Amino acid sequence: MDIIETTELPPQGQKQGGMDRQIPLGKWPWSVLSPGAKLALVATLSVLVILLLLFFILGGGTRTLRIPLNQVTSATVERGVFHDLIPLRANVVPRDTVYVDAMDGGRVDRVLVQAGDVVEAGQPMIVLSNTNLALQVIQQESQLNQAISQLQQNEISLEQNQLANQRSLADIDYNLIRLQRAAKRRNDLATRGMLSVEERDTVTDELAYYQKLRPIQSESGQRQSALYERLLPEIDRQLQNLRGNLTVVHDKLDSLVVRAPVSGKVTALDLKVGENLGAGQRLAEVTPDTGMKLEADID
Repeated sequence: MDIIETTELPPQGQKQGGMDRQIPLGKWPWSVLSPGAKLALVATLSVLVILLLLFFILGGGTRTLRIPLNQVTSATVERGVFHDLIPLRANVVPRDTVYVDAMDGGRVDRVLVQAGDVVEAGQPMIVLSNTNLALQVIQQESQLNQAISQLQQNEISLEQNQLANQRSLADIDYNLIRLQRAAKRRNDLATRGMLSVEERDTVTDELAYYQKLRPIQSESGQRQSALYERLLPEIDRQLQNLRGNLTVVHDKLDSLVVRAPVSGKVTALDLKVGENLGAGQRLAEVTPDTGMKLEADID
């Protein structure tokens, strides 16, 4: 059987005998909390207050715009085009800009214009030098000239062969006519006994030779003519291609003199004499007189 001991407390306001005394409790038990608990409670309350303020300010996640009532107009909702004006800050720039780049690169020998100068189309602006390019052009030009010379020799040989066949055929026709007359006269003389048979047979044999030779020569001339007609256009085409390549090779040297692509104002050019430039490097910018435009970034 458990025995519970109780101690009777004296009425409030009276002192208790001995070491025991009653500690009165306040209305809010703040004093009984530890310092860490107090700090956690204050932080929690601060976060709740901040969240409530944000909720009331932001309107629960919705965006609001406050404007005066006299600036608000109302109308019936209907389908149409929505016009929105966006203020922008734009820059005035040229409508067109033409870039001038180095085709093969090289060393800057002369700068003939400066930024701000007005140039005409085709006007020299910069003079470059490129020794390696010059040597390559000379080598390619020599090879192209040799190829052109060989094609021209082939064309001349075809023409000469055709002319030689025509001349040989003409000679055969002449000898046929001559020998036919000689054979007729000698045949008459041999019949009368005034000419030996051997002399008559010599002319007759020569006439028979030319009669057999003429078809062969005629067929050879036809083949030569067909070959000439077939190869001559191909030779002409190859000659045109080689001459075009030769023009391209010469243009490489001409490109060392950089010329203005269009008429206008030089808006950018910063080169120094002796500076080495690579192929494709930007040399200058030329702005033609085609007007101005506004340029802005739109979100």
